[in-house]
Amino acid sequence: MAKILLAEDEVNIASFIERGLKEFGHSVTVCHDGNTGWRILQEEPFDLVILDIIMPKMDGLTVMEQCSHDQTVKKLPSFIVVSAVGQERITEDAFDLGADYFMLKPFDNKMLLNRIKHIRRAGERRAREMNRPRQK
Repeated sequence: MAKILLAEDEVNIASFIERGLKEFGHSVTVCHDGNTGWRILQEEPFDLVILDIIMPKMDGLTVMEQCSHDQTVKKLPSFIVVSAVGQERITEDAFDLGADYFMLKPFDNKMLLNRIKHIRRAGERRAREMNRPRQK
């Protein structure tokens, strides 16, 4: 399954999401602020980051922006951005920075798991297409 970084400052929400992800066999690393999430992303590669927008020390959009510009990030992960704030500008900024999905809190784990499956299938299709011999 997927190696996931969950960056969520609300401990109860993070715990709920983590349990659901682990039930389905995902490997989950949890942090509760943007600085820690950024440091973890510099140290090891992840398939997916579930990233809250509003977090202490560094917001989720800044984490995404740094990932796309910093060479220390070994593998650019997919991003599912979650937020209690659904302002159009925040949503646009998240997608402009490379978010694959934006989910408004509250949401259930089943919907999150479906989004993860979709992202993984899309990634597998892209990989197959890149490895397919070119026709002349």
